[in-house]
Amino acid sequence: MPQIKSFSQVTVEVLDYDFDFTAWLAGDTIDSATATATPAGLTVANTFTSRAVKVWCSGGVAEQTYDVACVIVTTAGRTKERCFELTVTEDCDPQQF
Repeated sequence: MPQIKSFSQVTVEVLDYDFDFTAWLAGDTIDSATATATPAGLTVANTFTSRAVKVWCSGGVAEQTYDVACVIVTTAGRTKERCFELTVTEDCDPQQF
């Protein structure tokens, strides 16, 4: 089973995460994309091109880990899901600098 990628962000940040489906599409293109987060509390939105999806995340509850999923449907009718874990923190990590 593949390992799920994990990220963290502070409650006041608005950050974007990219899903590149180019290799998987093999000539097909993205027709629609939807991003969701569970449990409720994290705000997610997305934009997409014919080959990639950008998911924007903001808010959330400090010390909560969210499962963020991105589901695409292609022009050929195929459906694919990719996901990651996002942990929201109250304060930034001073060692990040």
